[in-house]
Amino acid sequence: MSLTAEQQQKEQEEDEEDIVLAHKYRLSLPSAPRQSSFRVLAVIFYELNNDGNNNINDNSNTNNNSSSSSSINNNSHQRHQRHHVVGANDEPCYINGSICAERAALVQLRFIPNLRRITKVVISTDAQEPVHPGMLCREFMSSHPNIDPEEMRVVLAGSVCRRSSNNGGGHGCGLDISTSAATAKEFSHR
Repeated sequence: MSLTAEQQQKEQEEDEEDIVLAHKYRLSLPSAPRQSSFRVLAVIFYELNNDGNNNINDNSNTNNNSSSSSSINNNSHQRHQRHHVVGANDEPCYINGSICAERAALVQLRFIPNLRRITKVVISTDAQEPVHPGMLCREFMSSHPNIDPEEMRVVLAGSVCRRSSNNGGGHGCGLDISTSAATAKEFSHR
């Protein structure tokens, strides 16, 4: 599906807003895991079966994630009929017991009874360059019944404070999304 220039601009602006949200959540975490010493955070956006209704009855309005900072100013987890869950990486003393941010967020979706589809995954990290989902995470995402790899977007953000030249450049806002968005299918071939 090809997008018009206006649709691409709107999608780019939405991606920037979502990256800022992911960075806010990531920076609200008090510490990094002991093994890797860097935080990774995933925000998974989804739609409900009844999103066309004004009478939305879902459990996502209860703050299910562990980073419920009031400075994030997103208590309802709903933005323009978009909903989200948040996950962060964590590691015990033995690194093989670790969980990635994407899987931590995906597990929370089991509490959403009327989940229709996952529309986007935004990944933010303390690393300077964006971090791509690892093999186990990709396998986990590809087997999720509400993910269509042809449609779901994956947006990555490192911690380097610069803007892409495509966006008019200028101020440093913690964004580097010049080449960070793709569908899940495209990421599976990288």
